[in-house]
This record gives sequence, C-alpha cells and structure tokens, in this order.
Amino acid sequence: MYKSLVIAAVVAITAGCSSVGDGTQVASLSDSDLVCKKVKKTGTNIPTRMCASKEEWDRQAEEAQAEMQRMQTKTMGQ
Repeated sequence: MYKSLVIAAVVAITAGCSSVGDGTQVASLSDSDLVCKKVKKTGTNIPTRMCASKEEWDRQAEEAQAEMQRMQTKTMGQ
C-alpha cells in the first residue's frame, strides 16, 4: 500500500499535474489517472500531497466510513 502510494507520487510529480479547482489535482498518465490531494495528518497543520487513483480514494473513504460505523456500534453496544 505505502509502496504504491510512493510510486504514484513520484509518477505524478514527474508527469506534471493540472489543477481541478478545490486543491485536487489530476495527473494525466497513459495507463491510469491519478488524483492528488493535500491531506493533513493528525497532529500537524502542514498538508502533504498524496496521489492515488479515483478507485483507491473511493476505497479508502468506504473503509473509513465502515470503521466509523464499527466504532459507533461498538460504543453503543456497551
């Protein structure tokens, strides 16, 4: 996972990005399109740029939502 994000970031940097408007950037590649986002990690106000395919961003969002639902269900069940 980490390795693929690093590779995606390097490819995006070397390929050049075009701005979409809300800080999200799309890097045009022959095989796939990467979406780059500025992400703030917990404990810092300095955003880092992360690039992944749209499918990967969607999968991460679904996993985060499922985890939140799991935590809420666990808390309510106690």
